[in-house]
Amino acid sequence: MILISSHLFSQDYDQFLYKHKIERYKHLSNTGRVFIGSGGILTAAGIISAGLLSQEKELSEIELKNRIIVSYIAVGAGIDLIIGGFIMKSIGAHKTEQYQEKLNNLSGGIIFSRECKGLSLVYRF
Repeated sequence: MILISSHLFSQDYDQFLYKHKIERYKHLSNTGRVFIGSGGILTAAGIISAGLLSQEKELSEIELKNRIIVSYIAVGAGIDLIIGGFIMKSIGAHKTEQYQEKLNNLSGGIIFSRECKGLSLVYRF
């Protein structure tokens, strides 16, 4: 009886663990999407800012260099965010699918009916 109850507890823990991991990897995937969007906006802002600098004639040489540097930093940071976002999104989506499949493959319970009393454990593969 102790062996059976520890096995059921282990199964409940596995289901809890899989559900927890699914939520964490969904969060990672969503964070990746936010990074992609933020990176796109930052990259576009950097490119537009650099393009508008040629039209400004009242800037001193130092101000112009500073704005060019800020524009390049914005474009570089935006591209980094986009790359990181794609990596996070792809890992999160893959792992969410992997643990969702494991959760769907594991089921079990206690059966109490007139015809049958016992335990069931199903693992589909």
